[in-house]
Amino acid sequence: MGALAVQHCADGTAVITLRGRLDAETSDGIEAQLDYILTSEPTLIAFDLGAVEYISSAGVRLLLKARTQMNRRQRQVVAAAANPQARRVFAAIGNLAFDALIEDLSALDAYLPESDEGE
Repeated sequence: MGALAVQHCADGTAVITLRGRLDAETSDGIEAQLDYILTSEPTLIAFDLGAVEYISSAGVRLLLKARTQMNRRQRQVVAAAANPQARRVFAAIGNLAFDALIEDLSALDAYLPESDEGE
């Protein structure tokens, strides 16, 4: 079973924690939740994949869809903590699902848009 939890940060980042399986069986429910999150127009999406057990082509399609929509807005999508199976899947597609694949969320600050404050 796949599950999604989201944390909206003050800087506009949506940290999306995915758990379980990302496959054809779970993709419809997760896609509906992702579509809703995208309507909030986050400045950055960070997928925490640390609890993802398995990802299929249906799961990759969801991630590609999110990246495509974010990139149209000149926003980025990063992923963190992918397990070895997920890393192999992403390597096979040339990491097209993300703008960056990072070790963990502590490296996220480097991907935040620059603030316009003080101008």
